Amino acid sequence: MPIERLDTGERISRAVIFESLVFLAGQDEAGTSPTRERIDLDDLVLEEVTRSRPNTRASLVTSGVSAAPVQANPAELRRAVRNLIDNAARHAATAVRISVSVHVDEVRLDLVDDGPGVPVAERERIFDRFYRGDAARSRGTGSGLGLAIARSVARGHGGDVELVDGTAGAHFRLRLPQAHG
Repeated sequence: MPIERLDTGERISRAVIFESLVFLAGQDEAGTSPTRERIDLDDLVLEEVTRSRPNTRASLVTSGVSAAPVQANPAELRRAVRNLIDNAARHAATAVRISVSVHVDEVRLDLVDDGPGVPVAERERIFDRFYRGDAARSRGTGSGLGLAIARSVARGHGGDVELVDGTAGAHFRLRLPQAHG
């Protein structure tokens, strides 16, 4: 049997997929996040936007980011935020508007891209593992695990990730309980 030779990019891609699957399996098993601490979601979001900017052609607009404290596992929450930002940037035509705000006892991270949007029939399926959507939203990148991971992390923290109706493009919202005290 011949040995398959993979280029560096393919090895990295496979490693990322494997690591993502291990993470999701751990989430399935544990159901909740182990160590949590008070995190300023606004700071984490701005750090991830700074990390993402050199890797995207889309403008990442953060003028709507304001203070929002949550109790969360820092590594898991960072992973969810990174996945949501990368997803929005990948599908944006020119820009992603990002906001962080507090509504009563809930913290919201909203990401609105100006891309093709998500067809109604796919709005729940996009959170399934390995689901990549139709050709209009799929640009041949990604493993189909990012949104599943983001939702799993949010739900493990008592929140959720949803696709909000009524906008051009796609509008994803991460909701988490606000940290008090």
